[in-house]
Amino acid sequence: ALPISTATTSATPTPTPSPTATLTPTLTPTPTPLDTDGDGVPDTVEEACAEGTSTNPNSTALPAASGGGCVIVESDCNQHSAVAVFSASQLGGDASFSYPFGLVGFTLQGCPDGIAQVTLTFTSASDLSLLTFRKFGPLPPGASNAVFYTLAEENPNANVTISGNTISFQLQDGQPGDDTGADGLIVDQGGPARPSPAAVPVWSARGRALAVLALAALGLGSLIVRRNRTLARR
Repeated sequence: ALPISTATTSATPTPTPSPTATLTPTLTPTPTPLDTDGDGVPDTVEEACAEGTSTNPNSTALPAASGGGCVIVESDCNQHSAVAVFSASQLGGDASFSYPFGLVGFTLQGCPDGIAQVTLTFTSASDLSLLTFRKFGPLPPGASNAVFYTLAEENPNANVTISGNTISFQLQDGQPGDDTGADGLIVDQGGPARPSPAAVPVWSARGRALAVLALAALGLGSLIVRRNRTLARR
């Protein structure tokens, strides 16, 4: 008889799969818009408002904060920077005035003798002569507060002139109209404003009743006075 083999067949082990490598996506940085003249407004934005302003460091154009159209900032200083537009509500709101075209802010440097001649042109406006040029910022310059005020009232030397769709004025380093002290920079936020209509009081039912009684008493008093005068003549 043939011998029975007692050898066992060993099982082939199942291979362990290699872990799948995790790929890290490569982020492409967003290119910074070109700002040739360094005023804080991209060239494409300026050229869409006014051709040629993107390469002029003392002329800046950008869309107005409201009212449509653009605002063009021009000065006789060497450089504009940080030019931006704001609504009054972004600055805390002005209870006494509304700003149909918003406000425009800017920083000026390299101004002759620290004095800037500034002109703002609002392209969608037809006549700004009935409006007032208002400012927002510390008063006096460099103070910790920030308020809305009328530039011509706080600084008569600003020589504010409003004609057609332009506003011209003068700002001096460290004087009202400049946010900062005498530091070689003129920082401004301002815009054309109109007085807000006076609020109409809303009376309660009790208030109306009291007013009617007061008017009735006044009328009765007048009748009594006239009657007494008539009797006195007799």
